[in-house]
Amino acid sequence: MANVIEIPDNADVCDHDGVGAPTILPLAIQRSAAGFYLGTFCPTCGPYDRASGYFGNDREAAAKALARW
Repeated sequence: MANVIEIPDNADVCDHDGVGAPTILPLAIQRSAAGFYLGTFCPTCGPYDRASGYFGNDREAAAKALARW
């Protein structure tokens, strides 16, 4: 019997291009040179997906958007 892992609706799964075990990536506040955004980040592969537009330098606005997601 295979193990079943629950993946939250607002998460992604990175398969690292088939190398190693997949990693569940929770939606979180990320930061780039363009500002804060909601997205996922893989510790092995780097930025994975952006789920929102940019919030500029307003981390508080990004946190409020994440709470509503």
